[in-house]
Amino acid sequence: MYPINHQPLMNHFTTYKTHNIPIKAMCQSTLGIKKHLSNDNAITIEYKGFRENMRLAIFKINQLLRNEKFFNQIRRLQSFDMADISPAHVADLIENANIKMNVDLYYSLSPFNNAYGYDNEEDPRIIPMNVWQIERPIASLCNTMMHACVHATNSFNPQYYFGHDKHSSNPENTAPYKIGCLAQQFISGDDSIYEYMKHEEYIAKV
Repeated sequence: MYPINHQPLMNHFTTYKTHNIPIKAMCQSTLGIKKHLSNDNAITIEYKGFRENMRLAIFKINQLLRNEKFFNQIRRLQSFDMADISPAHVADLIENANIKMNVDLYYSLSPFNNAYGYDNEEDPRIIPMNVWQIERPIASLCNTMMHACVHATNSFNPQYYFGHDKHSSNPENTAPYKIGCLAQQFISGDDSIYEYMKHEEYIAKV
């Protein structure tokens, strides 16, 4: 599925505005991510562009997906709205999901569109993120990516349900929103942060 007004970036190397990241820093970032890939069952998110804040966010989220303390925080939650399994069970599934995911940056036609992205129901391994809303805190970007990780994990475990839909009365209490918010709090070090994941409307691809 694609969102209304979706314009994909056809060529990452010509479309992106680079930030002149030093070669040494780029190598250190890559080595740092590889160092934290020791958990073979963890979700791994990749990004092939050159936006500095996205590269740092990818580094942070891949670290978090291998952080037992983070998953223990999820396990301590009481419940998720609309979920038919416990937070502890959800945490176990995400921690051992073994999914390779990729960030896909796209331009909404309107630069005033405040949606952060949309849920890719055709291929949940792809994380669509709106370029117009990329210049925000690293922890906020991680919230968006973690939200997608929860949906992807659920898609690979269809015998359970821990998602949300348009009819959710309290979407902020569902697993994708709540775990995404927890990721933002964990990375920022601020437990008071709550940011709602703004979704793009999408239509089925024909």
